[in-house]
Amino acid sequence: MTGSRNPYQKNESGISRRALRGLLLTLLLPPVGLVYLWRGGVFRLRGRILVTALACIEMTILLSTGLFGLIQWDRRPATQTPVPGNAAAVTAYPGDDTVNALSNIDEIIAQNMSTQNPSAQETLDPDATPTPVPMDEEERQAILNTVVYSVHRGAQYYHRNKVCGNQSNGRELTVAEAIAEGLGACPNCDPPVPR
Repeated sequence: MTGSRNPYQKNESGISRRALRGLLLTLLLPPVGLVYLWRGGVFRLRGRILVTALACIEMTILLSTGLFGLIQWDRRPATQTPVPGNAAAVTAYPGDDTVNALSNIDEIIAQNMSTQNPSAQETLDPDATPTPVPMDEEERQAILNTVVYSVHRGAQYYHRNKVCGNQSNGRELTVAEAIAEGLGACPNCDPPVPR
């Protein structure tokens, strides 16, 4: 056995070939090197713990920088600088003397009103109150005799139906009776009102 080499034999620097192999494996491929160190019992326990801690630090650094340089971790999204361009077609801004679609809307409405009702005013006045259209006496009597509903006590309004909103109206009366009692028309359910 003079020609064979002992794997535990130390070289000139004082490190055995087995320990050197374990360190190189741990540096190049940390998981494989750690398995080799722990299974083979290359170093004493303190040495294995120290090499394991160093290998963990090395793996953390390698993984945080991109898995041994093979994978490029790009945490920032790719950005593109916007390039100003010209629009293909641009609508010109109308000048002061140009008529746009809504500039003469009042005139158009007044013309339509005058063609439908010749007695209507030529221009619309937004502040003017609308004049009620006179009713026939028959229509007025029909509205006054229409049945409406109210609460029994403390009523302010009369209603079109027995239920208005969440209020139950159990009292039936005519519009003429409601007006005689001083009740007004409900603004929510819009009951009939004589004009």
